[in-house]
This record gives sequence, C-alpha cells and structure tokens, in this order.
Amino acid sequence: MFKIDFTLSPSEFDARLAQLYPQDIAHELKHLNASKRLMVINALDAKHFIDTFIHLEDEIAQEIFILIDKVKQEQLLSSLEIDDLKSFVDNVDDESKYYVFSLLTKETQESLVHILSYNEDSAGSLINPHFITLRANMSIKEATNKVIVSSGDKDEVGVVFVLSEENHLLGAIKLQDLILARANSTLSNIMDANYPKIYTIDSKTDAINVIRDYDIAILPVVNKYDQMVGIITSDDALTLMQDSHEQTMQELVAVGDFELDQTAIKRSIARLPWLLTCVLINLGIAFILTIFKPVLDAYVALVMFMPMILGMAGNIGTQSFAATLLKLHRNPNKDKKKHVNKEVWVGVINSILVGLTGFGAVMIFFIVMNVETRRLMISMIVGISLTISMVISAVVGVMLPYILRRFKADEKAAGGPVITTINDFVAQGLYLLLASILLIWLV
Repeated sequence: MFKIDFTLSPSEFDARLAQLYPQDIAHELKHLNASKRLMVINALDAKHFIDTFIHLEDEIAQEIFILIDKVKQEQLLSSLEIDDLKSFVDNVDDESKYYVFSLLTKETQESLVHILSYNEDSAGSLINPHFITLRANMSIKEATNKVIVSSGDKDEVGVVFVLSEENHLLGAIKLQDLILARANSTLSNIMDANYPKIYTIDSKTDAINVIRDYDIAILPVVNKYDQMVGIITSDDALTLMQDSHEQTMQELVAVGDFELDQTAIKRSIARLPWLLTCVLINLGIAFILTIFKPVLDAYVALVMFMPMILGMAGNIGTQSFAATLLKLHRNPNKDKKKHVNKEVWVGVINSILVGLTGFGAVMIFFIVMNVETRRLMISMIVGISLTISMVISAVVGVMLPYILRRFKADEKAAGGPVITTINDFVAQGLYLLLASILLIWLV
C-alpha cells in the first residue's frame, strides 16, 4: 500500500495524487490528521474528490465533509448518486441532516425524502430516480431522440422503460435494441412486455433475487398502482449482497463486526464471549469423560475413533445450520415445514450411509492392524454412534435457527464454535454411553 508523500513540492504532490486510485486515497485519508486531509482534498480536482468521497467510511466522510467549504459541499452533494447521498444522510446526526438538506436542490430534496419514506428493508428504500422513460405512442425516431436529448450524467440508459399516459409500466427496451431498430418499427414491437419488475413494498432480498435470477442490469420498481417510481441497479444489488454476505459470515462464525484496521484487543473482546461459552460447554464434555472412564480404561481403542464421531457430527450439523440460515435469509416465511422435512431426510440418508461406511472402515482397520478383541462390537458401536449422532446434529442444525428466532434471539450468533461444541457434547456422550452399555454393562 502506498503512502502519500507530503515532502513533495506542490506541483509534484498534485501530480502524484492525480495518478492514484480513489480507493487508495480514501484508505489513506483515514490515517491522516485534519490538516493533512485538507491538503489532499484541495489537491484533488472535483471529479477525483467525489470519486474518493464515495469510498470513504461513514465516520471519515462526515469528518471530511465538515472540513470543506460550503461551495465545495454543495458541489459534492449535487454530484453524488442518490444512493450514495442517502447513505451519507443516513449516517449524520439530526442537526447535520437539516444542514445537508439545505444545500440540496428542491428536486433532490423531494427525491431523497421520497426514498427515506420507505421501510429500510424494502425495495423502495433502494430506488434510484435517474432513469429514462418513453411513451408507448412514440415513434422509433422520437424515442431515440428523447434518449439522446433528455439523458443526464446520472441517468441509467442501458435500459429504457415504456410507460402509459398514467405512468403504468408497459415494458422495457435495451438501448442497443432501440438504436438498431428500423425507423418504421414501433416501440411495442421491440419492447419486452414481460420484463421483470418489483414493488416498493417487496423486500430488498426479493429485489436481489430478481436481478440475479433474470440476469438483468436494471430492475424497475413500481408502486401498488403499477406506476414506475424508480430503478434498482445490479451494482446496488451487488453492494447489498456483499454487505449482507460479510455480516452473515461474521455472525455465522461469531466474530462480530469489525474493521480491517481494528486492534487485536478490540477483535478479541468481540469474539471472547462465544469462546468462553464454548469453554463452559467443554467442561461438560470433560465431565462426560470422567463418568465413562471405566469403558475407556478397558477399551483404549475407543479413543482412536472419537475424532471421527465428533468431526462428522459437527460437519453435518454445520451444513444443516448453514442451509437453514440461507433459507431464512432468502424466504423467511415460506415453506418452513417443507424445508425442515427435506433437511432432516437429507441428514438421515447421509447419516446412514456414513454410519455404514464408518462400520466398514473400522473393521478393515482392525483386520489390517490384527486387532481381534471385540472388533466387531467396537465397529458396530462406531457405526451406530455415527448414524445417531449425525441425525441428532442435523436436526439440531435445522431447528436451532428457528427456535432462536422464535425467542427473538439472533440465530446467526449460534453458529461456528457454539453449534460445533454442542454437537461435540451430544456426539461424545452418545458414543461413550453406547460403548458402556454394549461392552461393560451388558457383559
């Protein structure tokens, strides 16, 4: 990573910054004090500064916004895309919101208020008002001319939309198809009347799924009257998916939210509670070992297969848990019973197959190692323990997210070390209990 060299002459300093990517400058700005930040900002031309600003972290963006003069603030706000502007406004305090709004044009204020009026989790909160519309009665020549004349710097022109006189969405036309259309053709002949759309009250997840499933770059958003109110771009969906994925992965492994530049101590504090929880559960596992000490003393070979039992139970439990989290993330209120039944049956089938494989593998191991003492019984214990513990772990993995959500707890926080430790507790207890019954108590 580069470092900004403040020892350069003014001309060399400006020339050096002009060669750097906005992302790199944004990363470096957060490590500088106010005076040096101002030096960098003043050395950037307007476009370079705006491109850098949108890559800044929320807190740094607010600090830099305060540093620049009012004229530059107005230029910055007028140049930001509506989604970047919304993100900035969302993160400033109430007093600053009024000031920011006072710097916006009336049209931008109305657009921003309209977007902010939607529920934060709805597709309406993502809409971009910069799109091109055509009337159904336009000729190809009129439509092409309108796209050329009326499109602005912020407008998305890859797809244009055909509306009725009442602004009802009738269809969409790719810009390429419009340009290549013959003059005597009509918009109805070249438009896609079945182009996907989404309603403002639908969820963000639904919007992402439509963009992904239909492989489109621009998704129109309509209100309950089928009137078009905005668009969602694939770039917006990608950013949302990335943020959601990072958050899910952090919570799934119970590491919490953290910044790349966070100190080791802060990261440690975020993760420590879950690790301490695992320590307490592992004390229970240690207690199990003391209870079943007689069978372990008599049949030391049992210890060799513990990693297999614990590992497979943990694996299938994590698979079921992850599949259920994905289901809750995509369609939280749809086909719950069907999902649970399917995942349980998947767990049962896989558990039986793995159990049979485990039984055979242990038998072959004993034969190769020329071990004859109770090898058939121990092989059966391993196979049965594998099967039952994996079934239980699969059921726990499927049901735990639903149970936690029912009690308004964060289902993702039970992932990673916690669910693995719980599965270890169950699998080891079952394995040693079964071994004690068949090898000692019934003998």
